[in-house]
Amino acid sequence: MKRLAIRGLSAIFLCVFLGAAALALLARSDETWARRVAYVPRLAETALRKLRPVAELPTPPPASADNRARLLALPPLAPPTLPAPAVEVFEPTRLPAALGPTPTLMPTAAPTATPEPVGAAQVALTGVQHAYQTWNNCGPVTVAMNLSYYEHYRDQKEAAAFLKPDADDKNVSPEQIVAYARSQGFEGIIRVGGTTELLQELIGNGFPVIVEDWVNPEDRGGIGHYRLFTGYDQAAGQFIAQDSLYGPNRELDVRAFDASWRVFNRKYIVIHRPEQGAAVAAVLGEMARDEAMLAHTLAVARAEAEADPEDFVAWFNLGSTYTLLGENVLAASAYDEARRVGLPFRLLWYQEEPFAAYLGAQRYEDVIRLAEVTLNNAGEHEEAYYYLGLAYQATGRQDAAARSLRKALDYNPNFGRAAEALAALGS
Repeated sequence: MKRLAIRGLSAIFLCVFLGAAALALLARSDETWARRVAYVPRLAETALRKLRPVAELPTPPPASADNRARLLALPPLAPPTLPAPAVEVFEPTRLPAALGPTPTLMPTAAPTATPEPVGAAQVALTGVQHAYQTWNNCGPVTVAMNLSYYEHYRDQKEAAAFLKPDADDKNVSPEQIVAYARSQGFEGIIRVGGTTELLQELIGNGFPVIVEDWVNPEDRGGIGHYRLFTGYDQAAGQFIAQDSLYGPNRELDVRAFDASWRVFNRKYIVIHRPEQGAAVAAVLGEMARDEAMLAHTLAVARAEAEADPEDFVAWFNLGSTYTLLGENVLAASAYDEARRVGLPFRLLWYQEEPFAAYLGAQRYEDVIRLAEVTLNNAGEHEEAYYYLGLAYQATGRQDAAARSLRKALDYNPNFGRAAEALAALGS
């Protein structure tokens, strides 16, 4: 049996090699084929990963009923008292802060393109230069497409060099995307708890929106994926997306999108020129304020968890919102419920709030176990190494902490938080 398995693997790699050679001949005159050739080694790596079992995320001990009742019985946040808007002096908040120091801004590019309404309930923004992603590169190419709307053209390779120096990096965070936009002379705001109506308002006022949702290609466990929304059609119930994986002007059903978007707590990013902060704030209204945004997001997550206690997304979003509120013990309890229901193994590739919550709740062994499983499944993961280092430091394992933080920096030398943590260790 072992010999047959070895022969089977050899045949697979021979086919991959011959396929790559054949595609390389075609790639000489066709950029599309060249992109596909570049995928071949990565596809082979993915095929090898599939041969080893997936490490399941550890499940907390059963204590579900009491914990759920306590979380859902907590009094809601008091509605925030909002002052009269003063948009002329508005400076958008950013939640959480961008990684590392704010880069020096470059000169501003040409004036913003204006939206082209094609009907009372339809909008289609023009001017975006669509590009298909190279391997595992939806974050860099999506922000590059967004900047092209403002007639600021950057190749996805340049964006990737800033955002993910290692091509196999599984995650580009919204904070990193905003940091890159700032390095190019732009600004950005990150919000959670969005609604499809608010996305339409932003698009209708001339602001494309970057969203991240959960997609299920022919693979196990689903993946996170960035898209740039540039239009909508209310009558058809559709958004129009510039999608680096599936193509330009892709039509997405609004309800189906919302179901997958909620996996990321309905997070979205608006990239804009610095002088447009007031205009973005005016569209967002009270959702531009952290207090109002988090009160809304918390209420939605709790209502969804109460409606379906076996909905892991509702508990996960409850945990993420409590993390943003600084309520780490409550956040960890909500994440416990999500883990008891069962999480897709890739979910922690894209969302670091559970690591932060368990660390803040001083549940260091949970941080270590979750980080180890994430590293086993992802191969390498800068945020997992970072939180693993912090958990080791908190438990007195200084040498192990330094090794983990160095690995985070080996993987991404631009990871400012890991550099600061390592420097604080004196290593």
